[in-house]
Amino acid sequence: MIVSNPFSLTAYDGLHATVMGLGRFAGGVSAARFLAQHGAVVTVTDLRSSNELADSLEMLADLPIARFALGGHPDDVLKDCRLLVVNPAVRPDHPLVALARSRRIEVSTEIELFLRHCPASVIAVTGSNGKSTTTALIHHLLLHANPDFDGRIWLGGNIGISLLDQVHSIEPQDLVVLELSSFQLHLLAERRFRPNIAVLTNFSPNHLDWHGTETDYRKAKQAIFD
Repeated sequence: MIVSNPFSLTAYDGLHATVMGLGRFAGGVSAARFLAQHGAVVTVTDLRSSNELADSLEMLADLPIARFALGGHPDDVLKDCRLLVVNPAVRPDHPLVALARSRRIEVSTEIELFLRHCPASVIAVTGSNGKSTTTALIHHLLLHANPDFDGRIWLGGNIGISLLDQVHSIEPQDLVVLELSSFQLHLLAERRFRPNIAVLTNFSPNHLDWHGTETDYRKAKQAIFD
């Protein structure tokens, strides 16, 4: 959930949005699909070619995507853009992200779009090691803990499953178990993301090529509690 969630699905109607990077686990595909289905004017940009992205592009073939800019990230993908949805692997100092911020374009991620509209309680798991195993274990235990539980248990996030396509099927009485990477938490911190339960498996310096310093990496992980 996002604290004081003010988001309405009608806000996407006619909104110019750019999806930057289709991602390894189809997160970008889910974001492009979600936005297009709700009336946004969607541009997709990716460093890879159409041949390399054949499977992902096939998943978007039935949607009215306004433009595909493949093989690079030209500045003009931000023309009229009001929302830039970035792949979590994109560094925060990427020139296109910096340009978007200089133009006061909102920068978001697929997981943040999901959390905007998720009505259920969220258990979020992060850590330098063991987060996938811990997330899967929590999900498994919840599935079998109470057979009378009046809801569904959902698994997603950095574990390789995008739940954005299914957000309309999630009910308030459900539970969502999410694995969150430091990349995802970096941007979620700006949105005042507050899971109902937060789990940190452990901490050791990692991904410093992306975060820059151990302090910044630690801040990203701590954002799950702040």
